[in-house]
Amino acid sequence: MIAIVRFFGVKSEIVGKVPSGSAIICSNHQSYYEIILLFAALDRPVFVLKASILKIPIYNLYCKVMGMIPVDRSRFNKDWQDLAKKQLEKGKQVIMFPEGTRVPIGRTVSYKPGAFKLAKDMNMQIYPASTNAGEIWSGPGFLKKTGKVYVKFHDPIDPDPILLRDAINSVVKI
Repeated sequence: MIAIVRFFGVKSEIVGKVPSGSAIICSNHQSYYEIILLFAALDRPVFVLKASILKIPIYNLYCKVMGMIPVDRSRFNKDWQDLAKKQLEKGKQVIMFPEGTRVPIGRTVSYKPGAFKLAKDMNMQIYPASTNAGEIWSGPGFLKKTGKVYVKFHDPIDPDPILLRDAINSVVKI
């Protein structure tokens, strides 16, 4: 996928120290493309994703084999937290989008509490990651324009929504 979008004039860059080993990574979510970049940058990533994605044939098998963590947003349950804890204990990097969905550039929504609870339960810090992917590709369909998409990894922080928002919103042009 990175090669395909590069053909259309989009460059990609990973900025900052990439977390290794067991880690909770929280990123803003503007597009599908940051998912691709996070996969490319990290060693053993698993994503917390909406359970409805598992309805996609073939992709659902991939998600299960790779240990992705589904969340059923239609009902309150904590099953996903147990799965996330097991993945962290295996040394995986659990990637979460605390906004809960794709959010256009310039718009803010409240963060879901799951990442913060998971970090506190596991006595871990959160690695913020920020991206500008929405400037180039905001969702289904074709690229909006050419340019550079990056994912920037920040220093780890304590599990606090204000600290996370400050880090994620510190997106700078590269």
